[in-house]
Amino acid sequence: MVHRLPRFSVTILVLAALLVAASDGGAQQSAPKTPAPAIEAPRSPASPSTELAPVPQKTSKQELDAQLAARMETIFGKKSEAARRPVLLWLPKTRMAIAAKEAALEQDGRSVRFVDVSLGLPELVVSAKAQILHGVEGVMTIDERITEISQLSGRIVLNVELQTKNGSVIMSPLSFNRKIVSKRIVETPVEVSPAPMPAPPVLAKPQVFTAFSIARPFDIRFNFNLDAQAPVTDFLPSAAKMTSNAPLPFNEDLAKVTEVGFGEAMSKDTDTNQAMESIAHTVAKINQLNSKKHDGFMLAMIENRADLRGLPFLMGDHCRSSEQQANLFRTYAEVVHRMGQFAMRLADLPKGSGETQRALVAALMQIHMPESEQTRVNLAKFLATIEHIDATKALARMTIFSAEDTVRAAAIDGLKQRPERDYKDILLQGFKYPLPVVATRSAEALVRLDRKDVLADLIDVLERPDPRLPVTEKHAGRDVMTVRELVKVNHHRNCLLCHAPGNTDSTPAMALKVAVPSPVEPLPKPTEGGGYRTIPSTPDILVRIDMTYLRQDFSLMMPVADAHPWPEMQRFDFLVRTRQVTPTEVQAFESRREADEPGRPSVYHRAALFALRELSGRDAEATPQAWRKLLNIAKRS
Repeated sequence: MVHRLPRFSVTILVLAALLVAASDGGAQQSAPKTPAPAIEAPRSPASPSTELAPVPQKTSKQELDAQLAARMETIFGKKSEAARRPVLLWLPKTRMAIAAKEAALEQDGRSVRFVDVSLGLPELVVSAKAQILHGVEGVMTIDERITEISQLSGRIVLNVELQTKNGSVIMSPLSFNRKIVSKRIVETPVEVSPAPMPAPPVLAKPQVFTAFSIARPFDIRFNFNLDAQAPVTDFLPSAAKMTSNAPLPFNEDLAKVTEVGFGEAMSKDTDTNQAMESIAHTVAKINQLNSKKHDGFMLAMIENRADLRGLPFLMGDHCRSSEQQANLFRTYAEVVHRMGQFAMRLADLPKGSGETQRALVAALMQIHMPESEQTRVNLAKFLATIEHIDATKALARMTIFSAEDTVRAAAIDGLKQRPERDYKDILLQGFKYPLPVVATRSAEALVRLDRKDVLADLIDVLERPDPRLPVTEKHAGRDVMTVRELVKVNHHRNCLLCHAPGNTDSTPAMALKVAVPSPVEPLPKPTEGGGYRTIPSTPDILVRIDMTYLRQDFSLMMPVADAHPWPEMQRFDFLVRTRQVTPTEVQAFESRREADEPGRPSVYHRAALFALRELSGRDAEATPQAWRKLLNIAKRS
């Protein structure tokens, strides 16, 4: 009997083969043959090589002390308090430095207690910096019994527990020698999918790749002392102080759009290790609230933070991907991030079918959305070759949210071969979006696609007020005025606003998990996976990408003042917030509208009128009644 793998499994096999190719440039070349060892003639007894080598001189205690002091200054810092403590130890087998005020050997001979201790952990392969952790007290367990502290340097550390001001840190070494494990994978030709449009790529010949997996030297876990009976507000971050808190009525300058965020920014003077602990502390607070109620933290944020209330949060099953979809997304995200290392083109990606295509579209849109104009032109052309409805919707969003003519033209060309029902609603939603240029792009797209079937919908646009104006809504049984406005979120500074923590037992093993970037360390470069492949020092700063509370409409790279150590150009995600406004703000909107467009149809009405005239080939007064009469279209009930 022939057993067949599911299509998505076959695609993952192909992607796995692609992933491991990035380790070296010659992955597809055969390994050079090892030359046979030369046979050397026996030397005569008088040969100089048979003379005894000089006996190496023994290093003095003063020289050893100097070497140790130099090592401690390198790890902890030349002028640091830790490097000047009386107890200084270097453990070569575990590659750990210890600086403490006091050290005492416990009765069992396998535990050492330290007071006022700092640990310098082995540097990771991806970073030249040593990880420093501090504790008011620490207990270290080793592999074999010793009789005095000086023997500690010859032992292997099994466990360390540090007591800190906020709780404790547990460390368990995972790899003592940072060994790189090499694996060879042979991928035979395989047809990814029988999808008819277009034919999926086929690996033309067997390929051999070398994979490298780098183990995290230590598993560092934080345990914080949290009061479960404390008020909910004690677990929430304070609102971020932004420079654009006062939205401008009818603003169309994206640089002046209100910025919202997870919480107050961390000081740049914060120590690197304190920053990591602070992030882990925040994650612990989130997990505490989530343990009491499904999505408890985010629900508390919405209830207590007026600046976040009204954002389009997704909750429950709506924010969670299936395990299969999470696995596929993780695989494609890694491949897409490493395409430059492969010298790959989008066309080289195996598309598969069904859920595989859905994951591919999601990864491409998430990663390439803020990229260069040409990258997104190529993206639109590639999406046009994927038959999944998600690719159609992605093309429609590129049509109305892309600022460049070339990108929109490529997206529209891709839509010409798509079922009209799959993208109609997205284009029509453009006439309700609180950024006028989006309505203009929607109108232009409908004309280029010759969508004469939407004439009635365009007349409906003339019936509606400007979507940027305040409207009356019912809230808690009373009438309130609200406004829909565009806001932006700094993508890398707000991981915990959009994603749930990724260090819990409920996180699927195959889900993509990303470390929250430290604001006091450089951002991972795109060539390093943009954060998707960064090895964190602890899982307690991870977020899970398979749970997404907020999904942006579009993203842009924008300059940030005083950005160091992050780059000046950073990614911002844009989305729409519904906010309650005061009577004074309502008056400001009305005054601004009358000043900008006295006696003229709004920009949204003008966009609809343009599409009506172009699609019908006729003209009428700028009223819905005149157009209904001209085109013989009855008003909808």
